[in-house]
This record gives sequence, structure tokens and C-alpha cells, in this order.
Amino acid sequence: MGYDVTYLAISRSRKTGFVERPYKGFTLVETPNLLPVGYDPWDVLNRIRWLNGRTFDLIQTFESRPVVIFPALSLKRNLKVPLVMDWCDWFGRGGSVEERPNPLVRALMRPVETYFEETYRTRADGTTVINHVLRQKAIDLGVPAESILYLPNGANVTDFQPQNLRQVREKLGLPVDALILAYPGVIFQRDALLMAAAFEQIYQVCPTVRLLLIGYMNVEVERYLPTAAEAVIRTGPLSDFSKVVDYIAASSIGWLTLKNSGANQGRFPLKAFDFMAAGRPLVSTNVADLGQMVREKQIGLVSADDPVELAQTTLKLMNDLALQEEMGRRGRQVVETEFAGPVVATKLDNYYQHILNKWKK
Repeated sequence: MGYDVTYLAISRSRKTGFVERPYKGFTLVETPNLLPVGYDPWDVLNRIRWLNGRTFDLIQTFESRPVVIFPALSLKRNLKVPLVMDWCDWFGRGGSVEERPNPLVRALMRPVETYFEETYRTRADGTTVINHVLRQKAIDLGVPAESILYLPNGANVTDFQPQNLRQVREKLGLPVDALILAYPGVIFQRDALLMAAAFEQIYQVCPTVRLLLIGYMNVEVERYLPTAAEAVIRTGPLSDFSKVVDYIAASSIGWLTLKNSGANQGRFPLKAFDFMAAGRPLVSTNVADLGQMVREKQIGLVSADDPVELAQTTLKLMNDLALQEEMGRRGRQVVETEFAGPVVATKLDNYYQHILNKWKK
């Protein structure tokens, strides 16, 4: 769209110095850090120093932890340009901090995460939110409703495409005729327990079903499956993105087993769009915007976060191949027209122009 974009991101390994390089059309700047992600004073100071003297027309922050918010406010003050803050995860009290397994870490981080998540929201000229739960939280904190843009994830409809199920499974060495429930990436402990309890029940009814865990899965779900552990297929970490694409396409159903917790209410799983782009139906729990979208767009079935109901709902879709295909086709259509990257980018572009025009007045 013609923007000159500079993106600052924490380096994986550098303790000093910056690395600037072109990446997919923008300038990626890797910043040095010493301490855990987001809370490093060394990174804060280095970013402020690097930004000093550079000019930009607009600042967009991704969340509001110290390494983000302090350099952004410093730049806003120096350049006198608008600041837009994104809110795509509920980190603080009531949110994902409550999912931390260590009670001491949870107690220590709760006030810290809450402070940085909430304190600076009204300092922004615009706010983008990933769902309506966070939109309401922003309003409750004093952010003007008219300054907020609901901005869902931009879906990748180019790489994720419908594929022939038999062919992609043969390519990956997966059971060709099995019904495969799939979940990609990491998971909260309580979500994993819900997954295991529901899958155990499904397996008792349909022992040919398989649970495909795509990529790095941080919980040993098999521990909670007394009879169905052998039905779990793990890919392990995948460095080849094309493999992620193929495994998503090889699934029968995208299985989003999320507890109705603050952490899950305050986010929107991008993996839902990956399944939709691949033409695969969803079974999700009734959590905030996710459950509403699946139900209203008729791209899958929705269940309460109860293992018995989740198992029954999943079995209902498993036993109806025609409905699977219909919902998969509809999901692809919805994601192409409403959530594709270019569609969401245009929405954001119009919002930026509105913010800039308002700022100039």
C-alpha cells in the first residue's frame, strides 16, 4: 500500500547492538535484550536511543509492555505524531496471568502485567482490538469508543488452501481413512485437560479417531488419556512452514478446545482462520468472539466447555461427512471475503488515514 514500515522486535540472542534488515517488504530491526521478554530496561534504553533522531508519521504499538510503551511514548513526545495501541491478549488480572502454573510467579506477575496492560491505554490516539471483550475493557478504562477499531487477525488465504485429503495424508504418512481432529501449537493447561477428557470419550465411541497435535505442544496430553494415548499423533516442532500448511489441510476437523476463561475471552486464536482457509470445519467451545463467529457463520459446531457436551458435539460432526464438507466450503468463503490479509489491511489503512486526518486538525 506504499507505506514505509519499520518494525522493532526483540532479538533472539543479541545482548548488544542492532541488526537492521529488509524482511517481506519492511525494515526489521532486531533490538538487544538481557532480561525476559517485554520487561528489559536495557532494551528500553537501547530502543529510545535508536529511535532518537528518526522521523515517522505514525506509531503503532503491539501491546504495552515496557519495551514497547516507553519508547513509543518517548517517540510520540519528540515527533508529535499520533500513537495507535493494539490490544490482542488479556494478560493481566483475570487474563492469561491466571494460567501461569507456578503460584508464586502468578502472584508476582499479576499486578505487573495488569499495570502495564491498563495504565497507558488512554495515552493513545487510537486503539485496535482483536475482539469485543477487549473493546469493552478499553472503554471501561476510559478509552473513547469512537477511537477504537475492531481489527481481527489477517488470515493467510494464499498459503493455506483446500487440498485433496487423501493425497495430502499419503504425502505426510497419516492414516488415510481415519477421522482426524487437529490442534496446532501451544495450549493452556486447563484447555489441555478439557481436550483430553473429551477425546477420551470420543475414542470410546470411535476407536479409529486420531488426535493430531501440530507443531510444538507444551502439554503432555497423553498423560491424561488412560486408553486413548496411542491415538495421539504428534508432529513435533516444524521449522518448514509448508509442513504446517499440509498438516492443517490433512485434518478432518479443527478442534478448538478452549475453556471459557478470561485468558481465552481476551484473545482470538489465529489457528481458526488457518483451518477455515484450508476448507476444514471447526468444533469450538463457546468462548467470546470465537464461539459467536463459528455459530453465526455456520462454519462448524459450538459446544459448552464441558467434556461430555464437547465430545457429543464433536461426534455429531464426525458422523456427518456432508456437513463437514459444507461447513468447510463456507469457512473458506467467509475467510476470503471477511478476514483475508488484504481485507484486514485495507480496514487498518482507512483507520490510519482517519487518525492522521484527525491529528492534523
